[in-house]
Amino acid sequence: MARERGAAFVLTAHHADDRLETFLLQWLRGAGPAGLAGIAAVRGAADRDGGLPAVRILRPFLDTARSVLADHVARHALATVDDPSNADTRLARNAIRTEVLPQLAAIRGGYRKSAARSIDLIADAAELMQELGAELLPWCTDGAPADMLRIDRLAALSPARRALALRAWLARAGVEAPSRARLREALAQAIEGAPDGRMRIRFGRQELRRHRGLLCLRVPDGGARGRERLQWRGEPELPVPSWGGVLRFVPTDGGGLDAGFDADWLRARPLDLRSRRGGERLKPHPARPSKHLKHWYQERGVPEFDRAVLPLLWRDDRLIYAAGLGADVRFVESGAGRIRIEWVGAVDLLTGLAGDVVPRLPA
Repeated sequence: MARERGAAFVLTAHHADDRLETFLLQWLRGAGPAGLAGIAAVRGAADRDGGLPAVRILRPFLDTARSVLADHVARHALATVDDPSNADTRLARNAIRTEVLPQLAAIRGGYRKSAARSIDLIADAAELMQELGAELLPWCTDGAPADMLRIDRLAALSPARRALALRAWLARAGVEAPSRARLREALAQAIEGAPDGRMRIRFGRQELRRHRGLLCLRVPDGGARGRERLQWRGEPELPVPSWGGVLRFVPTDGGGLDAGFDADWLRARPLDLRSRRGGERLKPHPARPSKHLKHWYQERGVPEFDRAVLPLLWRDDRLIYAAGLGADVRFVESGAGRIRIEWVGAVDLLTGLAGDVVPRLPA
């Protein structure tokens, strides 16, 4: 609503008591510094969306006690709305407000100011930790493909810094802050697990995976897809929504690895896009024998967890093209009027990594 009206700010009436209640709730839940810092006075500007202006959330009363605001409302006879659920002490926040805070006031009358000072210090510490994590990221991603994290660089850090770096990397990817236990599990599997062992840790909608010395995030595949029958009539590309990608048909006059299919041959019969079932063979290079797809994927460095999203293209029950590998050379030739097939999917593959990504660390 604020964006639609062109508002640059939204002000809320959160006050000092709200902040203290939030701190105690987070403390009971075992939150870390970021959670204990509680309600922020300013929430960062939201991303621009659809050309509408960004909106910032401001909370100008975080240093003002509830009693001060209540007196002001009563003195000026301001209209208010009361939520009946605020009186339900079965809810933890209400119990803290009506039962715990009065007891704290009885023990130490000035506790609100001292508690607010402690929360400010925790907020400062949380901000410094976030900044340190962000500063570690360039070093932990140096030399790695985009959006990947190097395990060797994480392992070279102290345990506390590892956690900060991984948190910062996950936050940059839009992952909601994980629990300390989940973060420690991820670090343990990444650093202490067998290099060739499988790693799959769920963070929201995504999964944390490991491949040849790298950490990456992947959205889990939805499962095996059925056969998709296509008829190419000369279009530059054919969208395949069920696979989340596009088959491109690129004219080529080259030879060798740039050789292509005969255009009339491709048009003459339907093409089938299928999932891999195991046992399929391909000959992607003229000087090398036909081998199982698993062998070629391993040689190309395509992670096991990415292979399920790579379709196979068949013509008359003969495999002619495998996404991530290329065409079977027995069906392509050099010369004019040839067509090279390309698959453009939603996943950027971790291909071409011949070995573990462990460059020498700086002195």
